[in-house]
Amino acid sequence: MYISKKWLDHHFLSNGFTIKQYEDAFDKLGWKIVDKYDQTSMFNNLFIGKIGNVSKIDNSDDSFVFVDLGDELVDPFVSNYKNWIDGGFVLVAKDKAVLPTGEIVKNQIIDNRASVGKILSLKDLNFKNLTELEKENVFNIFSHEYLVEKIGLPNGVSELWLDDLIWNLAIPHNRDDLTIGFNVLKTIAKVLEEKNGIDLKNLRAKQLVNNHSVGLKLRNTAITGLDLLGYNFVEAKSYVVYDDSDLNLNLFSKQEILLRYLNFKIEDNIFANLSNLIFYETGVKTVFIDEDFLQNGVNISTTSEEIIISKHNEDVVFSSIDGYNSNYKPSHRTKNYVVIYYVQATTKNKNYKKYEAVKQNSDLINQAFERVVFWLDHYGILATTNKPEIMVNNLFKIELKTSSAKLNDKFGKYLKAKDLNNLLSDLGFDFNQNSEEIDVKISEYRQDIKTEKDLINEIRDWLSLKNKKN
Repeated sequence: MYISKKWLDHHFLSNGFTIKQYEDAFDKLGWKIVDKYDQTSMFNNLFIGKIGNVSKIDNSDDSFVFVDLGDELVDPFVSNYKNWIDGGFVLVAKDKAVLPTGEIVKNQIIDNRASVGKILSLKDLNFKNLTELEKENVFNIFSHEYLVEKIGLPNGVSELWLDDLIWNLAIPHNRDDLTIGFNVLKTIAKVLEEKNGIDLKNLRAKQLVNNHSVGLKLRNTAITGLDLLGYNFVEAKSYVVYDDSDLNLNLFSKQEILLRYLNFKIEDNIFANLSNLIFYETGVKTVFIDEDFLQNGVNISTTSEEIIISKHNEDVVFSSIDGYNSNYKPSHRTKNYVVIYYVQATTKNKNYKKYEAVKQNSDLINQAFERVVFWLDHYGILATTNKPEIMVNNLFKIELKTSSAKLNDKFGKYLKAKDLNNLLSDLGFDFNQNSEEIDVKISEYRQDIKTEKDLINEIRDWLSLKNKKN
């Protein structure tokens, strides 16, 4: 499990915990530090600059670029990048700066022009697994913050979380819940609170924007084949829906750097990247799709490793392994999104009952929805949304028959029809009751319920649990 110190600091607000305090907490929890990637001093000589004039040099692949670094005069650079953004922000290394790759930057004369340092790419920042385009292009900075105030300042790169420390932690195998970022955060918070006497109830993770509400339904759309599924609709703000195809929504660099450090691949679509961020935070797989593509219906199928969303003509819209089909990607021109959430509700052991799985995973979907609202609001995309509708157990492989008379005989008490209906609903079973006979449908993942006896035992356990609570 990768954990970012910047990410922890952000959620713990201004409590200012040290590296040692965090690592003492890991030790108390029995989490072993497998690796530690300390980037805190790797970017001391880098500065944020603002692009001014860019002019192509005749008979050369290079461009002559003026960059505002907060001095009285702009600084000249010669560079062969092609993806300049007029008035955009970039990272600059000055003369004698040592880059994370080990390269020492020097003032040079290139194409008979003075270049007073180097404008940087992701390759210069020593990121691995880059595409050829990422290696060849300048690293353009996008931010939620007002970056003009950070131009030329020595701590400017802190705004991008480049100077981070990443721990790779080995967490005990019996704590599957700690593959979720927010669960790790809350677990660490509890230890820090005990050890340092600090009240951490107001974690930033809980400070979400207000939920919006709009009347939207899944129009002409059939979603089938999942254990636990949630979906909701989002309407984008009108100014986000551009007509100009050259305009696009960009992932803020702070989130991009975090995802790279956490070992996620950066996609060319902001919604795919936000899905990865929400997956890290909540453990829920989230897919954004342009609603217009779903008007004639969509099917969802899953395996233990993959979610496949497809049109009725079997054209794949999204695969969790292969990503989006380019024909169906949401974009800056998307007016309405369908957000699909998926949690695989598996029975982990004999005592892990279905109703517990459904409740836990429904809570996860709702938490993922809150993060969708948070991030879309953060990026200025969100206009309105509805809360997710949750569908449980659409696949049933076993159908068992029993009767209220038999159940009353087994439990030695009389269960009214209404009480029995409530009981089966609490357990999450689909059922039909006709006179005395009850048909109960068992979903495919409940491998522990294969006979009427298993069903009766499950009902007995649930009644016993309810009696203890009462």
